[in-house]
Amino acid sequence: MTTEQLEQATRLWNRVCTLQQSITSLGHGGLTDIVMRFDDGTAKRITDESLILARAGIEQAFRQEIDQIKYVLRTEFGVTETVREVA
Repeated sequence: MTTEQLEQATRLWNRVCTLQQSITSLGHGGLTDIVMRFDDGTAKRITDESLILARAGIEQAFRQEIDQIKYVLRTEFGVTETVREVA
């Protein structure tokens, strides 16, 4: 693996770690609301039952991105779980 490829793989792996941390934060019991901010300057607060649905949707999207990144790491860079543990 070239230095550039190693740097690309490292950036991708760091993105996976960030997404996993975000999922953990979303599941934290102290999360009481999520605020969506729109381009026009308005904001919408999500609370109660909607928060549960929003969390689930965000977690699903993050997990899909994690799976896609892991696929790229595996197929383009040959990075496996074992290699990441050693790194």
